[in-house]
Amino acid sequence: MHLAGLLPELAPRVVLLMNLSRDQLDRTAETRQLAAGWRTALAGLGAAGGRGVVVANADDPLVVWAASSAPRVVWVSVGASWTADARSCPRCEQLLTLPGDPDDEREATAAVEAAPAGAVPGDAAPSGGWRCRSCGLARPTPSLVLE
Repeated sequence: MHLAGLLPELAPRVVLLMNLSRDQLDRTAETRQLAAGWRTALAGLGAAGGRGVVVANADDPLVVWAASSAPRVVWVSVGASWTADARSCPRCEQLLTLPGDPDDEREATAAVEAAPAGAVPGDAAPSGGWRCRSCGLARPTPSLVLE
């Protein structure tokens, strides 16, 4: 919760963001407000010659949105699925699409049927994660997968 206030003073080399859910907060704070504070703080991580890198969980939409403002991010997957705290997109507040959602399956099937024989459009390939069809925020491809 104090990340925004500490980053400018500490100038860390690594910031680790793994997940953000209501069970980690008291009842007066909101996960989206906390993620917005992280996003603002992380945007300045490389300022003044800083070399900081963010290691962030690609599976959590709130963490992805917050960390994506940092100049350098290493995405990791911890094998945990997304939680209901972030069913709406943190960027545009529209509903997120998850693999297996009926709309996602219909869209993938239509893309495959419309493609030339033998070709699989990129949008039809399994993403392994969530995405927002409205603004394009999506689970980044992780550099590391922890199981």
